[in-house]
Amino acid sequence: MWQVPFLRFGCLGLLTLSTAMLLTAMFTGPWVVWPSIFGPAYEDLLKQCFLSTCTSLERDWVYNVTVIGFLVLGATDGAILVVVFMWFSICKKSKRVNKLMNKHGAVPVVATLIGMSVYTGKYTPQVPVNNRGWSFFMAWSCFLLFFIAAIGILFYQVYQEIEEELEDNVVPQGMPNGSYSLETEGAKG
Repeated sequence: MWQVPFLRFGCLGLLTLSTAMLLTAMFTGPWVVWPSIFGPAYEDLLKQCFLSTCTSLERDWVYNVTVIGFLVLGATDGAILVVVFMWFSICKKSKRVNKLMNKHGAVPVVATLIGMSVYTGKYTPQVPVNNRGWSFFMAWSCFLLFFIAAIGILFYQVYQEIEEELEDNVVPQGMPNGSYSLETEGAKG
C-alpha cells in the first residue's frame, strides 16, 4: 500500500516544517509593523522597536500564559511528535507509541490556535492586515500545517491498523478461508 509511506513521510515532513516555522516566527521578525516618517516601528512577541531602540513589551500575565505559553507548548509538542513519529516509523508495531501519538496529535494544533487567536483577537484587534508582519502570517500557517499533519497521523494510524489486521488474517495459498488448522498441517506432513 503506497499510502502508508506517503503518510509517514508526509506527516513527518509537515511536523518538522511547522515546528521549525513556528520557532522561527516566535523568535524572529516583526509581528506588527507601523510605518512612520522616521522609519518603521515594529513589535514582535517580546519587544517593540523604533529607530533601532527596542523596549520590552509590558503586557499582563494573561499574555504571557496564553500567547507565549501556548505557542511554546505548540512548538515543543510538535518537536516531541517529530521524534516520536520517527521512533514509530522505526519500530512500527509499538502499541505504546501509537497511544502516545493518539493523545498528542492534536496538542500542537490546539495550542497554536489558542495562542494565535488570543494574540490576534485581544492584543492586536485593530491592526490592519497590511500592517501585519511576516512572522504573524507564518505562525498562522503553522496552525494549518499542524492541523493537516494531525489528520495525516490519524489516517496513518488507521492504515497501520488495517495492515496489522491483514497480516494477522493471512491464509496460506490454496486453503479456503477458515479451513486452515494445525491439525490439517500435521496430517499432510
